[in-house]
Amino acid sequence: MPTIPNCRRSRLLTERYRSIKRILGVEVLTLAASSFVLGQTTDKKAAPSGTAEQELMQVGKQTREAAVSGDLSALDRLHADDFTAVTADGTLITKAEMKAAFKSGDVKYESINNEDEKWRIYGNTAVYTALST
Repeated sequence: MPTIPNCRRSRLLTERYRSIKRILGVEVLTLAASSFVLGQTTDKKAAPSGTAEQELMQVGKQTREAAVSGDLSALDRLHADDFTAVTADGTLITKAEMKAAFKSGDVKYESINNEDEKWRIYGNTAVYTALST
């Protein structure tokens, strides 16, 4: 994002977009995607925890692949409209801001590796944590 000289707001926005580059929010991306999967449950009984976790792991994989390839269509499909991510410095970004960062080239992943992944399922909500590098 270009800056306007001596414009504090512009500098703050530029710093914010730079911080987006350091997103560790893949965990949050996957969490948002999990709500998409769990929201697709039919009138049948909810899947057992193991099956739900396997489905969530698959959605997480799809989300990471979409982020690395810059596939905005897939990311748009995998994230709810009210999606919010947390960057490495604690900044919150919306789905629109994330998409803009990918479109502008401010965010580009070469790879995403997650360690110590954990899924916790509470009814129709899943919480995902991992260490991403």
